[in-house]
Amino acid sequence: MLKNKILNQNLIVLYLFCFFFTIKIEIFQAQSIGSKITIDSINIEGNNKTKEKVILRELTFKKGDSLDFKQINDILEKNRLLLMNTGMFSSVNINIKKWNENAIQVLIQIKEMFPFIPTGSLSFADRNFNIWWTEKNRDLKRLNYFAGIRFVNPTGNRDVFKASVQFGFGQKVELSYRLPNIGKNNQFGFYSNVYLSRYKEVWYAAKNDSLLFYRDEFNFLLKKFRASIGFSFRPKIRAIQYLRLQYNKDLTTDDVIKNKNSNFFAENQSKQQYLSAQYRYTLDYRNIRPYPTKGAFAAVEIEKQGFLPKDNVNALYGSLLYAQYFSLNKKVSTELVAKARYEFTRTKQAYYNIRAIGYGADYLRGYEYYVIDGTDFAYLKTSLRYEFFNKKIDLGEFLPENIRYIPFRANLSLNNDFGKVQNLYSDKNNTFPNRWLWGKGIGLDFVIYYNVVFQLEYSVNHLNKGGFFVHVKTPFE
Repeated sequence: MLKNKILNQNLIVLYLFCFFFTIKIEIFQAQSIGSKITIDSINIEGNNKTKEKVILRELTFKKGDSLDFKQINDILEKNRLLLMNTGMFSSVNINIKKWNENAIQVLIQIKEMFPFIPTGSLSFADRNFNIWWTEKNRDLKRLNYFAGIRFVNPTGNRDVFKASVQFGFGQKVELSYRLPNIGKNNQFGFYSNVYLSRYKEVWYAAKNDSLLFYRDEFNFLLKKFRASIGFSFRPKIRAIQYLRLQYNKDLTTDDVIKNKNSNFFAENQSKQQYLSAQYRYTLDYRNIRPYPTKGAFAAVEIEKQGFLPKDNVNALYGSLLYAQYFSLNKKVSTELVAKARYEFTRTKQAYYNIRAIGYGADYLRGYEYYVIDGTDFAYLKTSLRYEFFNKKIDLGEFLPENIRYIPFRANLSLNNDFGKVQNLYSDKNNTFPNRWLWGKGIGLDFVIYYNVVFQLEYSVNHLNKGGFFVHVKTPFE
């Protein structure tokens, strides 16, 4: 106990030191001011499909701007990362083509992704890989087989069309289209999605902070349908507003309601349907979206579930997300992610609608085997990371140039997470809601081809129960 207490105190001191030391560095850098130089022209090479106006829209500078001479290299690198963060290019280089006395010509060289990408993969029917590996004994019958196609930038306007089909443990069909650049100044965007799925197994309750499952080999116990349209507004590069309207319909069987959980859906119903609206505002100052080492990300979200008289759901959620990344030097960086959600109606919600920590990206290290259900939650996740490997792997001359070289990075991480879930109607079967949770541990983070992140971690929770866990990290949007 004494060793753990000393270790935890040292972790807190180390994070505080990193925080204030980095702020001092950034203040010092901001005070550096030099002479100005004008951008005479911007030339783009390699955009066989992408329209030039789409590329120029992602830059923080334009023709005729005056830039600080001493910050030219930093500005060009930041804009290179902005173009990489679009997901349209396999590589981007920004250099100075010609340098006159007080003016420069900027050259942007890009390599576009393949416009047509067939996709296929295996996924787990369970909440994460760790549950499948341990509690489900690596049962191959619990795998989902995914196949689809992805058209990247088909019109040259950074749009994406996806079509996918899933077989196996769960069955799913999904179509989506996103067009983020509409209008004279490319400030508006459009999104649409249709989703249909069905499953022969459903989790119907939680006991001892773990999910209880029920399976029927002859009937589909859960069917879901979603149809949505969305709009975006981006007057500035790093600030985006989203508005989404969605129709939701969920079906289960009378057997689940009568024999497993009468509150699975509200009012002892075997179905629920409702219209929902979501507003989201984001600010993105991360240097590398999939695995940032500098910058920050913030998001505010409000979602109303239930508008029409026949809607079976009535809830109003508000959530805040803030992530801060500090780079102490070329090898060491820190990550701090804080999120909070609150439900404003304070009415009892159906069990199916109160997922909190333990689902998707909302998890705490050391609690991967558990779920904590409730309407409200808050958590803080922190990591201190050290990069010990960073190279490009050559896959061979037989591959095209834009996929031949795969960037590969590896980081050692020291992790510390805190969180709490509030469940106003929690029962005695679960002890994790309405108390503070604490998980900590170490890990290895692997970043492959710029945007694929695998995490191997050993973590311990407040019960001093530990284990090895695997995560596939996705960036905030």
